Amino acid sequence: CIFELLCAFVMLNLVIAVILDNFEEYNKQEALPVSESDFGQFAYEWGKLDRFSSYYIQITEFPTLLKRLNAPLGLKAIPSDLQRRALSKFLLGCDVRNKGG
Repeated sequence: CIFELLCAFVMLNLVIAVILDNFEEYNKQEALPVSESDFGQFAYEWGKLDRFSSYYIQITEFPTLLKRLNAPLGLKAIPSDLQRRALSKFLLGCDVRNKGG
């Protein structure tokens, strides 16, 4: 009885190990366009605009945020003369709700 229980426990651990290994391999293959450093830069720039940590910024500050961020979250790498057109296109494609300005 104890031997059967031990074998079942070992087999269960083996199955879990295979599932976790495949999950890890899948996550490595899927290259996300946004890295952790991108998120860090976003949080830093957002914090400069949201000084009271309210998790909201004024809608008028949103273009400023986008101009300060590198791609893929922002438009910093785009030359200044093309930034206005790119900003308009980017803002029209965003689904951002305005909560009182």
